[in-house]
Amino acid sequence: MKALRLALAVIFILGSITGVAAAANHRITLITMDMMDSHWLSVNEGAQKAADEAGNVTYNWLAPDIKDDAKQIEMINNAVAGGANAIILAANGPDTVTETLRELEAAGVTEGMIGIVNVNPATTSTVLRENGFRAALADTKFQILETQYGEGDVLRSKDIADNFITQGVVGLFGTNEGSSTGVGNSIKEAGDAVLAVGFDKSDALVELIKEGFLIATMAQNPDVMGYEGMKAAVAVLDGKEVSKDPIDTGVSVLTKDKL
Repeated sequence: MKALRLALAVIFILGSITGVAAAANHRITLITMDMMDSHWLSVNEGAQKAADEAGNVTYNWLAPDIKDDAKQIEMINNAVAGGANAIILAANGPDTVTETLRELEAAGVTEGMIGIVNVNPATTSTVLRENGFRAALADTKFQILETQYGEGDVLRSKDIADNFITQGVVGLFGTNEGSSTGVGNSIKEAGDAVLAVGFDKSDALVELIKEGFLIATMAQNPDVMGYEGMKAAVAVLDGKEVSKDPIDTGVSVLTKDKL
């Protein structure tokens, strides 16, 4: 299983860091896809912690109300207009599930249709998760249906999962917190024996796993993402050299016996 890498890109506003002294106060803005998912709340917490530790950061968190490229661009422009020296960006637009797929096989599911509930076709991180999922099933008897997109919204994702279950799928995969919660809620309401795996961690997803409506979810470490992203931004603004190598922030497979 390939671990996730830091999914935050740091954009440095070069005109603002010319001649910056090490002790200068830095204005740094975190821009995420939205402020609703607990994933982004954890990213914010990690960034805030690193900003507090640095002691010379004025920190701000911005995000659109929905996952939308145009609105995120507006946030970036607002941050620049507000005097941000650096922006930490989780842009809207890997086969981390191999172990869980083995769980499916152990549960006796060896063939049939599988549905994928993704965010949208432009969000790179969730597209890569889907690609990894498909790659892991490439040489099996499973038929993966055409991916459906719910923008990470729980209710829209549940409706999509409802339709998949009506089609007779034996398994479902949600590519982020909202998608996975919708999938689990659909199975719970339908009372169907569909097996499902998710991505991200939240109280709702943990409860769905405990109740048996999801067999697992892939838990990232968003607080570490925010923390390391902020540290990198501060280091560059302080005139220090930062490694360009990706930072592995880790991932865990959470099942009922690993909660």
